[in-house]
Amino acid sequence: MRRASLALVSCALLGCPPAAQPDEPQPRNTSEAGPLVEHAAERDPRLFAVATDAVLEKVTGDAADELFPTVKRDGSLIVFQHEQAGADGAPGIRTLYGYEPGAKKRTLYTPEDRAALQPAFLPDGKGLVFVTNAPGPVSIVKTEGVAPNATFAIVVGSDLAPELSEPAVSPDGTRIAFSMRDKNGGRAVAVVGVDGSRLRVVGEGRAPAWSPRGDRLAFVRTADEYNHIFTTPLPGAANDVIAPAQQLTKGTFDCDRPTFSPKGDRIAFVSNREEGQAPRSRTSALHLFVMNTDGSAITKLTDGTARSATPQWAADGWIYFSSDRDGNFDLYRVR
Repeated sequence: MRRASLALVSCALLGCPPAAQPDEPQPRNTSEAGPLVEHAAERDPRLFAVATDAVLEKVTGDAADELFPTVKRDGSLIVFQHEQAGADGAPGIRTLYGYEPGAKKRTLYTPEDRAALQPAFLPDGKGLVFVTNAPGPVSIVKTEGVAPNATFAIVVGSDLAPELSEPAVSPDGTRIAFSMRDKNGGRAVAVVGVDGSRLRVVGEGRAPAWSPRGDRLAFVRTADEYNHIFTTPLPGAANDVIAPAQQLTKGTFDCDRPTFSPKGDRIAFVSNREEGQAPRSRTSALHLFVMNTDGSAITKLTDGTARSATPQWAADGWIYFSSDRDGNFDLYRVR
């Protein structure tokens, strides 16, 4: 059997806790990337955009799993996590690749003998933040440029934040939110200065995402045994009191991977929820949804038998995400 389900988090290296387990992917298919404009009469049952006027495009195609896309503000470069299957279905080494849509050029960004995963651009596009074991202990690092094998500095290591993962950079570039193992063995959201200072635990949760103004975090927390989306105001000063989190989604279904729209008025996420139907199995395919930041007006964006994962709502207005539509996870985008 292939490695365990992604659970929308890369956990083999990082020891994340169990979550809802989507179905195992089908055998790999090395399909070519290209336009995948879906209209109502042309829907592929594996993956399609629900709205008839929506545009769905395939961005990359490869025999490896491609996840956690992060997009430069001008859309000229996408950096993502690339993972080949290991022997006998064991996890393979994860590296970072860059893809230039205009030139249709793929470039390996990190060494193949070290794990690198879950990248995030700095707001100015002049560096990347990601998780790696290149320094020895698993750490969040910041590169000094955007180029293959760029020099990096450690922001925070697993000595201070055990089993750290899922870094997200604040819009002003001064702070990084991430998840870590808490003292009870669960997951907690924490924030640290980009220079490694002022480490602060925000509260229970994982998969943090910043609002465009940098004054609020969205994240995932378990509530009544299901994964749901929460938000909390985030003061700038280390001694300010953090307000109680607001739960945005509720029900017998799972939600994961929130990401704010560029205007900050909506949040995209993945979920196995189904309106007007009996609750789906927790092993059902997950799809993209959007909602207002108060949890209202939840709207489904994608459907089909394939899984959707790791969305990012980019500055160009597209929502980039991964889907195993063709057997392994490739990158797509929907508007």
